Amino acid sequence: MGEPALRQLDQDLPRIRMLNPALTVRQHKGSASKPATLTDVAAARRAAIAQIRTAADAIIAEARAEATAIVNAALAEARQQIAAAALGASRHIADEQPGEFVPPERVLVADIIRQTAERHGISARRLLGRGVSKQLVAARTEAIAMAYVLRPDLSLPALGRLFDNRDHTTILHAVRRAGVYRGSKRGMSA
Repeated sequence: MGEPALRQLDQDLPRIRMLNPALTVRQHKGSASKPATLTDVAAARRAAIAQIRTAADAIIAEARAEATAIVNAALAEARQQIAAAALGASRHIADEQPGEFVPPERVLVADIIRQTAERHGISARRLLGRGVSKQLVAARTEAIAMAYVLRPDLSLPALGRLFDNRDHTTILHAVRRAGVYRGSKRGMSA
């Protein structure tokens, strides 16, 4: 690591007063000639330790929040890639076999909702609800995308009815955002 990088790291660190507790007590009392008592030094030491612990706890909490956000983003991206790969594999199989595309096994949308909610640590009721927190929206988008991929027989309005009477444009937004939208059959030329 180069010196500029180390300087940048040093600039980002919180500043904690690391003075000798006895010196701090003397400075606060206003007279350097008066010797500090043992209780004053102990109190100053406890205060300094408490300040350091508070700063360390704040840094740890921030690091945990960042790590959780990174892990959740990576999981969501991986799930989207899996969904896209599953759709591609299903289409490839369908292209090799003559006839209409039929998924290997019909999955219930209720099962998709329940499993997605369990994976994200929320209830299915909250997933279907009107909450707009990032965690809920990510879980809901994932469930909608999985239902769209695994149940190509359902239209966007039908999926909207299954997802607590949401509008079909909401479902369309979710599948486009997940990157699994198949496109409209109208307007496509052969």
